[in-house]
Amino acid sequence: MASDEETAPPPDFVELRIHGVGGTSPETLLGVPYVELVGGDKTAGFFRPPAWITLEGPKRTLEGYSWGGLTSRSRARALWLLLLPFALVNMAGWMFRNGGTADQTTIRNRTSTENVAMGLIRLYGMIITVTAWVFASVIVVDLMAYQCGLREGCVRGRWFLWPWDHPWVVARPARGIGVAAGLLFLSVLVLAYVVRRSQKYVHPDRSFRATDDPAWRLSLRKGELWRSPHVAHRLGLTHTAAAVATVGVTAARVVESTSTSSAAPWFATGFLILLVVAGLMTLRLERVPQGVHASLLIIVVALMVVFEIWLMTGVSITPLLGQAPGARSLAQWSYIVGGAVAVILVAVHFSVWRREGAAEKRDWTLFVVPVAILISAGGPINAIGSGILIRMADLLGDALPFSASKSAESIGNESTIIYADTVGGTAVFTVVMLIVFAALLFVAWRKALNAAPTFEELQERYAGAGGLDNANQEDMSWAAGVGRAEAIAGLTDQTAFVVASAGLIGGGLFIITAVAGGFSASNAGLLILPSLHQPASYVVGLLPIVAIWFINRVYSSDGLRRVVGIVWDVATFWPRWFHPWAPPSYGERAVPQLRNRLMHLAESNSVILSAHSQGTAIAVATLASMLDEPEASGATLRRTTVLTHGSPIRRLYARYFPEYFDQSLFAAIREHLGPGPTTWFNLRRRTDYIGGSVFDPIPDGASDELVLDPETPLPPAQGEPRPSVRAHSNFYAQTEYGKIVENVVRIPESGPSR
Repeated sequence: MASDEETAPPPDFVELRIHGVGGTSPETLLGVPYVELVGGDKTAGFFRPPAWITLEGPKRTLEGYSWGGLTSRSRARALWLLLLPFALVNMAGWMFRNGGTADQTTIRNRTSTENVAMGLIRLYGMIITVTAWVFASVIVVDLMAYQCGLREGCVRGRWFLWPWDHPWVVARPARGIGVAAGLLFLSVLVLAYVVRRSQKYVHPDRSFRATDDPAWRLSLRKGELWRSPHVAHRLGLTHTAAAVATVGVTAARVVESTSTSSAAPWFATGFLILLVVAGLMTLRLERVPQGVHASLLIIVVALMVVFEIWLMTGVSITPLLGQAPGARSLAQWSYIVGGAVAVILVAVHFSVWRREGAAEKRDWTLFVVPVAILISAGGPINAIGSGILIRMADLLGDALPFSASKSAESIGNESTIIYADTVGGTAVFTVVMLIVFAALLFVAWRKALNAAPTFEELQERYAGAGGLDNANQEDMSWAAGVGRAEAIAGLTDQTAFVVASAGLIGGGLFIITAVAGGFSASNAGLLILPSLHQPASYVVGLLPIVAIWFINRVYSSDGLRRVVGIVWDVATFWPRWFHPWAPPSYGERAVPQLRNRLMHLAESNSVILSAHSQGTAIAVATLASMLDEPEASGATLRRTTVLTHGSPIRRLYARYFPEYFDQSLFAAIREHLGPGPTTWFNLRRRTDYIGGSVFDPIPDGASDELVLDPETPLPPAQGEPRPSVRAHSNFYAQTEYGKIVENVVRIPESGPSR
């Protein structure tokens, strides 16, 4: 692995390119067939063309920062999509209005209202964790171990149930419950280990023992935002303890309901108390040492080990036909507590939002979107969890909802596998929300089509670039394709409307069913069109299969990976300060790494920092971290010119993360850049579904240019196809891009030697 120090660049002008979403390869980024690693590693490193490759354009050193290996280059990384609910919670935490500003230069103190809001977000994140393991526990403990595992005819012939077919387990039914709890316990520890390993990979030399809580106290100008792994570490310990306690409560409640042992209630109560303590500990991290969180996890693990030993050696149970009694007790409470936390959080968020961001109050979607994303994080868990549960019940026997299994015939039938009516209700609710979401997308699409350019507008636009003739059918067809591309690009600006509207409709339906069902999960499940439970269950049951297929497609299709990467790379940019089981934050490695490389290059070079798409967020965060450090600002920023293209920093980041990206921050960065009269260039296209303008209004020293896409309607040569829309990709081939680089390189020296 080459280090920055091992390959010192010769004195020159360096064009340092940073790619965007989709995991662009170094060769594609630099437009050459071969590259050499000059800094970092193959996962996230800096590459240059070999010396024998001659570059087109002005004389400069071409270098690329390829960070795609942090998010999407490995097939195994596609499995991080399974953690999407946790990623949504974490992203929503950064979207909430919290009283900070993007240009703040000091570490601020949170108000009591802000502390409450942050604590509630983290508590809701823990409820999401508990919900996930409730589903896992019901599937494994109830369906597999109890309803099927204790029946000889159900277990026989199913290889995946072999632990419950062993004579040692069959002889003592309680051991079957212990095996199920043990498997879940190990799966929690494996997930916690994977998350912990990813933290150590990003921060190999950082301490995890700090006791401060920098969330909502730092702007992008503070480098500690990217160097505080102790926050996620302490939250991770607590979430691991909560997941283990969830498994313990489920298993202990089943044993308590089927055994005469006096110890069973003590285990159930102990796990429940520890789960409540874990939830309370998420409300405050400030000045709480990691030893407290580690101690909670140690106590939970120790109790689980004692519980497992007790199940394997000393207790007997009397199993009954039907559902495992007590297995769903936590599901009921998570339903009630989660709803209560969501309602309180909405009120607190409104209080902060009303106080901050007066200019945004005209757009109601900006208030609803963070709440909708946070609350909807439970949607994938409930939908996919319900789908897996129903499909597992179908696989193991004759699946029936509880309300349909009360007949004597069903009760006496050993092949019947019963699932809760809530699961059927969740299936119907999921299908309804999918229909609502599709309808809202259709409305957004119609609005985007209405804004698409007419042929006359395109005719005027291309008057000086080859022209269009309304009598030429090929011109008409080509122009229609460009218009559709611009309409598709406009859908991005409808995202807030779609998400906010879906959130309001979904929240309204949830509240109605909760109130009508007396805040009982089972009653609410029965209220949601019982006759549709079974048909909807088949739709929801396909979701796990669709998810697996989709994960494979995300890896194998560049186009799909790029589209998914829009949301994915935005979500995983931020550190895991609100949910520790979100996928790893590439920003925690990319920002410090780019900062070090940029400072290294600027020691003997002037740099044009060319950032595309999500790379512009990395670039802005990197430059912002230098503003409050005179040595970095003086030496590096004055030798850096910025060229952004396909940039989402205003269209997405400043809109949805206003405390971290806004015009004041962009202005502060621009004022420190140089040399040359224009220090920040931005290129944008109407067909781009991610990028847009950066400045509003455009200040002195900045350029925000709208370029044609395609550049001309004329084919490059007779008989060849007409140019196609580039949309969000390949700005490097744009004529204006080459002109900017050439003009910047040829600026007369003014200041430090290049």
